[in-house]
Order: sequence, then structure tokens, then C-alpha cells
Amino acid sequence: MAQIKEKVYEFAEKYKKIFLDPESTMESIEASGFPQECYQMNFGDDGGRKFIVATPDSDAFNDVMELERVIDEVDNYMVIGSALSGKWQLLDELTQMDKMWFALMLNRLMELTEEEESMSVQELSQLLREHRDEIVENTEIDAWDIDLWIQEPEQIMNLDSGMAYDLCRILDISIYDIIDAVEREEMLTAMF
Repeated sequence: MAQIKEKVYEFAEKYKKIFLDPESTMESIEASGFPQECYQMNFGDDGGRKFIVATPDSDAFNDVMELERVIDEVDNYMVIGSALSGKWQLLDELTQMDKMWFALMLNRLMELTEEEESMSVQELSQLLREHRDEIVENTEIDAWDIDLWIQEPEQIMNLDSGMAYDLCRILDISIYDIIDAVEREEMLTAMF
């Protein structure tokens, strides 16, 4: 999944620059491969219907000002992608407003597929400190273990899966956040 999002992000970054270029034309964008890459991204061919349904009470598919008002409500990158593909297929000519519309949509696509930076062990330790009492009260994890993990977050890797589930639920993180933080710390320690 991460590789797909990375490819979508690269696609959005590339074409956002092209649509923002004042010299770009419908023909130059077509020649750059935009419609083919939309197809390769599997953005679909629904004429923008999913996007229209996702933005009720607005004409965001046709109006850049309306799009600007509701764009943050759309949080599915495939819906954005299908709207990009659908709008392109419906265009007879490319106006400046259309270019702004595409740039805004591509910017949102970048936001939705941007790789989040991993949590650090220091941040993990801080989360444990902030939620210590709640963890002791609502799980079978001993206060002693939590105190150890606060001081040495790398030691958290030794907890069993049931406890890990409870801990992740309370901290509102995934087990992968913990693994990534510890692995990154181990890598940094080995490098320096």
C-alpha cells in the first residue's frame, strides 16, 4: 500500500507543477502523458460521479471556488483521482480556472498520499508518560513495565500481543508505529 501511495504522490507532484505552469496547454499536458497515467493509476472512468457524491451541496466538480471550499472534506485519494480523470475526459478546452482546479485537486492528492514521518522513541516515551495512569487502570500492564518503557522505550518490543493491542488502543497508535520508532532508534544508535 505504501508503494501505491508513493506512486500517486509522485504523479500528483509532477502534474501539479505542469498545471501550475502558465505556459502549459491542453495539448502539452496531453503529450506529457496525463490521461495515460490517470489510467495507469487505476483512477477509474466514472466521469467524476464518486467525487460529486462525496461533495454534496456544492458544484466542486465544475467550480474552483466551490472546490476550494469543500476540498478538505474529501479524504479518499481514489475519489480525487477518478475526478481528475473524469474532468480531463470531459474538457473541450483548458481554461486558467480549469488549471487551478486541477492544481488544487493534485495538491489534495499529495496531502492524502504524503508519507507521514515515523514516531521517535522520545515521542513514544512521552505518550507513555502522558497516559501512564490510564494504561495501568485499563490494562493488565504493570506500572513497573510502563516506567521501564518510559525510561527505555526500546524495551517495549518485549511486550506480548494482547498487551500491545491494549497499549496501542489507549495511545491511539499502531503496533507499526512502535516497531518503526524502535527500529529507527536502533539504526541511529548503530550509525553514531
